[in-house]
Amino acid sequence: MLEVLIFILGISFILVSLFLTYHQDKLINDEILTDYIQLNKELKKREQKLEELIKDLDNRFDNTLDKIESKELELKSSLQEKRANGDRDEKFTDTLESKMNMQSKPKSPAQRLKELKAAQDNEQPKEENAINSSNEQYQQIAKLFKEGFDLAQIAQRLDLGQREVELIWKLNNRGEG
Repeated sequence: MLEVLIFILGISFILVSLFLTYHQDKLINDEILTDYIQLNKELKKREQKLEELIKDLDNRFDNTLDKIESKELELKSSLQEKRANGDRDEKFTDTLESKMNMQSKPKSPAQRLKELKAAQDNEQPKEENAINSSNEQYQQIAKLFKEGFDLAQIAQRLDLGQREVELIWKLNNRGEG
């Protein structure tokens, strides 16, 4: 009978340990499930915030693009009016028109690098380039000055700083009274 009692007691211990192990695993699984649910909620909140930010950025981009397009239309109409009125500043209007007709897509860095390398291969030595550029600028300044423009107007027409125009003018007229 003692053997049967020990046998029943052993089986009872096994059953109790299985129950406790199952219960402990269930608690751990419940904790993991709770953590997963909380993380999932937090992830959904962040996803919503990101979607709102993306929509906001998209709206801002569209608004900016609309503003740019309206400014472009204003510039084009202004350019047409200047041409119709026979404006003498053809260099400015030609430059403006060519810039407005450029590709609307920005160039990739690789394309810009190729253009810069090609420009470097084609350019003259820097000192010679600077001298030619300075002489050309002086000639343009002198021509406009003879036509009756003041230095501020000349600077605006040549797209140079007013002080730069004054400096070029003074340096080239040092010997003249």
